[in-house]
Amino acid sequence: MSLFGLFKSKAQKQAEMDIANARFKLQNVDSGIKVSGAEDLLAQAEYAFENKNWKDASILANKCVVSIQFAEKLSYSKPWGYNIGDWVGK
Repeated sequence: MSLFGLFKSKAQKQAEMDIANARFKLQNVDSGIKVSGAEDLLAQAEYAFENKNWKDASILANKCVVSIQFAEKLSYSKPWGYNIGDWVGK
């Protein structure tokens, strides 16, 4: 562990882990799933981290992960290949 690592706060370490997790999830998402909103959330999390706003960075990174999970769930739950919008109003 570096000397700098000794001075990191718990919140900073948590934010780093949350952002790393969000990056990993984003890199491993199925290419057919649109996750542009999740990409935006990750960019905001990274910006918050750069500005030493650890709490917001963690929150945004976790929202990114939830957004990816939601997009995956929606894409896998399309009945017989139809879009959700095909069922609205029928």
